[in-house]
Amino acid sequence: MQSPLELAAHPRMAFCMGGLSVNSATSDSLYQSTEAHWTPLASVSLSLEDWGLVQGATLVERLRTVGGKPLDVGPHLDRLRDSAKVLGIQWPDCLTESLVMECVERNRPAHTAEDFAIVILLTPGRTGSPAGQRSPTVIVHSVDLHWAQLAHWYRYGQALITADTRNVPGECWSTHLKTRSRLHYYLADQAAARSSLPYAGAAMLSIDGYVTESSVANILMVEAGQLISPPIDSVLHGLSLRRTLRLAEQLGIPIGYRHITRAAAQAAEALMLTGSSGCLWAVSQLDDTIFADATTHSTFSRLREAWIEDVGIDYVSQAYAALA
Repeated sequence: MQSPLELAAHPRMAFCMGGLSVNSATSDSLYQSTEAHWTPLASVSLSLEDWGLVQGATLVERLRTVGGKPLDVGPHLDRLRDSAKVLGIQWPDCLTESLVMECVERNRPAHTAEDFAIVILLTPGRTGSPAGQRSPTVIVHSVDLHWAQLAHWYRYGQALITADTRNVPGECWSTHLKTRSRLHYYLADQAAARSSLPYAGAAMLSIDGYVTESSVANILMVEAGQLISPPIDSVLHGLSLRRTLRLAEQLGIPIGYRHITRAAAQAAEALMLTGSSGCLWAVSQLDDTIFADATTHSTFSRLREAWIEDVGIDYVSQAYAALA
């Protein structure tokens, strides 16, 4: 555990490349930087002419460390590379597993806990250049995990409120793109926050009224002993979802894929969420339906223990310890 003085001596660092505005080290002015470099995170700001701000064209990957080591770096970069192709972004050679590992090592002294998250942002770059001649903008930085939120989810489960705001359909952009164009998530989570339930989130419905995902996780349902996922082509194909389904298969838990109505979700034996920061956690209630055994349901408990064994750390106990 780092002391406040030790943390102050180690500011968080960010890797930057492309159309960025960086605070000068010798004055309060900003200068434009296109060269790849490391700089204190607090000094970085995206250029107002960057497509990431002008049209919200920002791709993102967020991963966490487990036991101090970044989890699933290769698959995260592979998904980001596939998304970059869809947006016509030339893949920056600097964006490698080694770069992510360097970000972890540079920022380790800046975090109070052993584990934290790494965020990778990628945009088409600044406006004004032809599509084939743009230099992409890259930012790689670290953030704290929200330990109080995670500990609450692990101990009690997360409450979900069905949002009036609908998820973006695949006809707008592929559901497999992980992007920072998240106004629908913001509106949905603001509505969930008005419920006054601690650390509640929104359950997003599709245009057709089916349960899809939350703003931070994939949703899974247990029905008649079977683990049900929405069709993979209708939701973000999350890496944590892939791990959960793989572990379910190894445990011999039957798996099904189908559209989930709100009524079916409320009638389920259990609901659970899976995402990069929280790994796997239970849903305590959906609207007015309460799942009394949310954190002790047998299917959820088996999958949680399998997760802990698979990643090599008891992330539940870790969250509790981080608050001690």
